[in-house]
Amino acid sequence: MSIRAYRINKIELSLSESWNLWHDEKIMRYLQSNGLLVNLNEDGAGYIIIPIFMLENMLKEALYDDDEYGAHRKDCIRKDIEWAKEQRAEYVEYRCY
Repeated sequence: MSIRAYRINKIELSLSESWNLWHDEKIMRYLQSNGLLVNLNEDGAGYIIIPIFMLENMLKEALYDDDEYGAHRKDCIRKDIEWAKEQRAEYVEYRCY
């Protein structure tokens, strides 16, 4: 059986970032410990697919700082979860660059 590759015609990104892998170390360590960063290249660019339950765990484990920036990250993660549930998706796909 063969596996065919198809061109991607359109990828639509959200208007703002959900987090920054280089600055959000707690999030990066969580993703790394769960094997979600293996598809990124040596510069940290690529795609990450995160199941909703892991995003919910990120909120429960407070993987953001307790400041204004952290509050913004928490809000972004919460919005990503809401968006995925509205789409009836089980995960959120992120483009990192």
